[in-house]
Amino acid sequence: MLHATLLRFARSHWRYLAPNAPEAARVQHLLLDSRRVGQPAGSLFFAIRGALHNGHRYLSDLYQRGVRLFVVDRLEEIPGGKLAFPEAGFLLVENSLAALQALAAWHRRQFHIPVFGITGSNGKTIVKEWLAQLLSSDELICKSPRSYNSQVGVPLSVWELNATHTLGIFEAGISERGEMARLAAIIQPTLGIFTNLGTAHDAGFASAEEKVGEKMQLFAAVDTLFYCRDHEAIHAAAQQILDPARTFTWSRQAQRGANLSVTVTEASAERTVVQVHLARPRVEEHTFTLPFADEPSVENALHCLAVLLWYAVPTAEIQRRLDRLLPVAMRLEMKQALNDCYVLDDTYNNDLAGLTLALDALARQPRRGQRTLILSDVLESGLPAAELYARIAAQLPAHGVGRIIGVGEAISAHQQLFGEVRGLFLPAPKHFWLLFSRSSFATKRFW
Repeated sequence: MLHATLLRFARSHWRYLAPNAPEAARVQHLLLDSRRVGQPAGSLFFAIRGALHNGHRYLSDLYQRGVRLFVVDRLEEIPGGKLAFPEAGFLLVENSLAALQALAAWHRRQFHIPVFGITGSNGKTIVKEWLAQLLSSDELICKSPRSYNSQVGVPLSVWELNATHTLGIFEAGISERGEMARLAAIIQPTLGIFTNLGTAHDAGFASAEEKVGEKMQLFAAVDTLFYCRDHEAIHAAAQQILDPARTFTWSRQAQRGANLSVTVTEASAERTVVQVHLARPRVEEHTFTLPFADEPSVENALHCLAVLLWYAVPTAEIQRRLDRLLPVAMRLEMKQALNDCYVLDDTYNNDLAGLTLALDALARQPRRGQRTLILSDVLESGLPAAELYARIAAQLPAHGVGRIIGVGEAISAHQQLFGEVRGLFLPAPKHFWLLFSRSSFATKRFW
């Protein structure tokens, strides 16, 4: 059965059935996906239901594979009833997802360490990964794996905290009203980074003001929030809930009165040199070289630089760490491909603002040759489809894109908007794989 402290929490909040079940291993893993059973004896499975799935359907299979602890919210949906699971323990809850989140929030309260919460429309995962790289010499860090920033990803991330960690870094993503309060209760950040505000998930909110206010709920109790002062909507929302003494801001405009003023003194295809003036909490001036040239990477790196200066990491050490920053997979990642081609992989982002940044990065590439955009349907933009794809089409010639492959029903239905570039539109990914071969993207060949 559950180890003592967790069992006390569970029994005080939920109904525990089959208390005479044999002892199981100490709970180490929270399990949501029946396909990912690593150590069954140490797993607690949450039978979560969604629009297209119901975890209760997999209880029998999991039991056969050795899982012995289950969280359920419908006794009648246990296949064969609980008597069919003589060695299992069931925790009966009102809602399995809410129970998962409550358990993770309880687990977070057991650790009194600094914890970063990161949110924003773009850049959450990159800032998290880079911040973990930059601070790894000073801290033992627990961070969100990959892009675990959802209503289920955040609790799974926070569950990994243990007594050896000295710092937590967790990202939080939302798509509609009411979600951030639940994530904030789980992460309980003491420090925060608000990366930026773009168009991602606009459809879930009545206005940009509502969206920024919802995201800002993550930082209501932080000691210090880091953000770029040049984002007016973020600054206005921060002023509503935080005293200026609890913010650390950076800006590219000296007159804004930010803690840190940044001036780009040199920019090339591979690096950006910045001069920074720190006004508070101490006065300093430094010059740093960022190993990136594209605007999204520069902004993300400046968020991290602000944190390092706040940490008072020595200047030479900051530069040494910046020089070792690694790109994050599927975030403006340049890859050498077949037939002397290159791929700028930005597959994680799927919104208008992210696409614009990716096109900017593509336009700055010094490599010659045809430039092709492969784009799927852009979801949750908050714009009518005709307006959305008209905006996208207008950007392509200006960024040197001569060809587009559109994949999806929505973009295919608006292919007439892309008249200025050569285009091919396919209703589904399967048609792409049927049509193209390894030789299709040779330097001088195309469809």
